[in-house]
Amino acid sequence: LEFRRVLFRSAIPGALDAFLALRGLRTLAVRLDRAESNAMELATRLKNHPKIKKVNYPSLPGDAQFEKTQRVLPHGCGGMISFEIDTTPEKTDQILESLKVITHATSLGGVESLIERRTRYEAEREAGVPMTLCRFSVGIENVEDLWSDLESALSFLSATGSRSEEHTSELQSRQYLVCR
Repeated sequence: LEFRRVLFRSAIPGALDAFLALRGLRTLAVRLDRAESNAMELATRLKNHPKIKKVNYPSLPGDAQFEKTQRVLPHGCGGMISFEIDTTPEKTDQILESLKVITHATSLGGVESLIERRTRYEAEREAGVPMTLCRFSVGIENVEDLWSDLESALSFLSATGSRSEEHTSELQSRQYLVCR
């Protein structure tokens, strides 16, 4: 009996943990709606971008899973997009590293937008995942800020230098207005 008490002592959340979980659940629907709305807009724009080879987003008309998604998830399929950039893996990494609003990291489900190139990991390469496939967990930021960040990073493919000073300055001024 004593062993059981020690083993399961930390399995029950404290009052603050329960309060924080409940507080997060109260805004979950609004956060998911925003992330999904952002994902749909970005998937549509990426699909029409000349430097994007393929976009995978089941709620996007034309996706291989679109019909099935409409039956199973009629209100949308969340904030996860994957896409392939028409370039080399090395350039893809440089593009992702040049992002300013979207964080180049591995995670998903948060309020912030995160992106990664999946085949940086050996298991993904062995599974046959395309070398320039990017997994993009879309957050709740302003969709125009996210698009501006992506578009500027993708312009890296045609430019020899890094991101434009003008774009960085524009994002900084928008962030200043939000934080004020």
